[in-house]
Parts: sequence; structure tokens; C-alpha cells
Amino acid sequence: EDTSEETKDYIHTKLNQADWVVHCIEQRNKTLSSVTKSIVEWQRSFFEKGPGNRVPMRLTDIADRLGIHESTVSRAVHEKYLQCSWGIFPMNYFFTRAVGAETEDNLTPERIKEEIRRIIAGEDKRKPLSDQKIADALTASGMGISRRTVAKYRQDMNLPGTGGRRDFQ
Repeated sequence: EDTSEETKDYIHTKLNQADWVVHCIEQRNKTLSSVTKSIVEWQRSFFEKGPGNRVPMRLTDIADRLGIHESTVSRAVHEKYLQCSWGIFPMNYFFTRAVGAETEDNLTPERIKEEIRRIIAGEDKRKPLSDQKIADALTASGMGISRRTVAKYRQDMNLPGTGGRRDFQ
């Protein structure tokens, strides 16, 4: 039986649409794969040494490296996760900004929090350091951040203020 010209056109259109969808899915997988590979390369110290070893990395860094727009990178990592020996992490976890305007090496919030924790662990518990004194100590070691940032990071880590850290014995 002869197939009408209208039916042939309809089938041809639908096949073209299916080909286009397959192409888009392949392109999306290729983009996700290249973004993931770039993140792993950029954050090599994290994957080798573990949490606390992320380095500053922005969406634009990966976008520039791959020659794509940063919104493409953002969409590629949105609600995606990466599993490694340290656990499962949302892919946007690996994007972190540098902290401190006057630092030579780019510091991440993780590194500064680690240093705050170290300073608090080594303080005299009878006379705990104020957030300003912690900020001054960080500035002296090349991590120039404000007292407000110290307070914010200390609270993020659930560390009490001076009154809560004081030992009266």
C-alpha cells in the first residue's frame, strides 16, 4: 500500500527530531565529562590529600580552560555529585573563592577555618583570645581577614566565643 506524502514527511520530521535529541544528550555528556575532568585536575590536592586541601577555583576558571561559558559549567554541575575516596560531594562544592586580599597564596575558607581551629586549640583557656586577637594573629601570618570573618567562621565551626571557651580552674 502506498504511504502518503504527508505520512512520509511526518516520519522524516520525527526521525530528525530524535537524531537532534540524541545529539544533544551526547553533547551534554561530553560537556559534563570535560567539566568533571577539569575539576579533578584543578583540585588534584583535594583528591590526593583529602578535605582541607581544596584550592580556589571559580566557574570562570573551568569555563576559560574549556572554552565554554561559565553558565554552561554551572548548569553542567547543577545537582550532580562526585564520589571519591573521601566521600560523595556535590560538584559545586569544589568551586571556592580565594579569601583575603593581601595574601600571596590563595587561601580558601577551609584553610582559614583550619588555622582558626589551630589557634583556638593552642590558646590559654584561662584567657581565651578574642575574635580580634585571632584576626590579628591570622594577619600576622599572612592571612589578612577581618574580625567579623573570624566570628563568622568560628560560628560555622560551632566554636563558642571567648566566654564559652574560658576555663575558670
